[in-house]
Amino acid sequence: MLGETRPAAGALWPADEPFVVAVDRWLEPGSVDGDAVGLTSGELSAGLRVEYDPVGPALVVHPNTALRPRLGYVLTIDGSQLVALGGGPGDELRTVSFEAGAPSGWAPPPVPSDAEMAELFAGRCGCHGPAQAVFPTLDRAGLLGVRSQRQPERALVVPGRPMHSQLVLKILADYPGVRGMQKTLTDDERRRIIRWVRHL
Repeated sequence: MLGETRPAAGALWPADEPFVVAVDRWLEPGSVDGDAVGLTSGELSAGLRVEYDPVGPALVVHPNTALRPRLGYVLTIDGSQLVALGGGPGDELRTVSFEAGAPSGWAPPPVPSDAEMAELFAGRCGCHGPAQAVFPTLDRAGLLGVRSQRQPERALVVPGRPMHSQLVLKILADYPGVRGMQKTLTDDERRRIIRWVRHL
């Protein structure tokens, strides 16, 4: 289940950058939390925030406080805490020892505004507004709290929960059980949509 990690074992990693742990399958929505990942330096543990990047797919791990340069750390990933979509947990336990380097100046990507999202959505699909259309307009009013017409058991956008939002599932290539996939977006555009939903 677990793939490449950044940092790699023995690497010097910028103290302000998140860690990335690739996974080789889709993960069950809601199964990704801080219990699967730990970060220690000696006997001290660091608090973490773990996000699921379904575009990767990967876990993106953000320490709650900046790491101390020239200090050694151990990143632990417990695959048994991760649940594959439609399957059971993994069984892999991985530890990666690395040293924190000087900060790189990394900053999280900004959350797109509604206007930026409207520009991204414009021209992606003629089935959606703003003119009379078969499907809802791709804006807050047309997406939040609205059921999918193709799969009414799912909401188009669930604020703060990208993997429970039909809009997000539709933009992920080959996500199982989703009809009407959108495949013309770049990975960067997919991640922008996911950030927007995550911060609604």
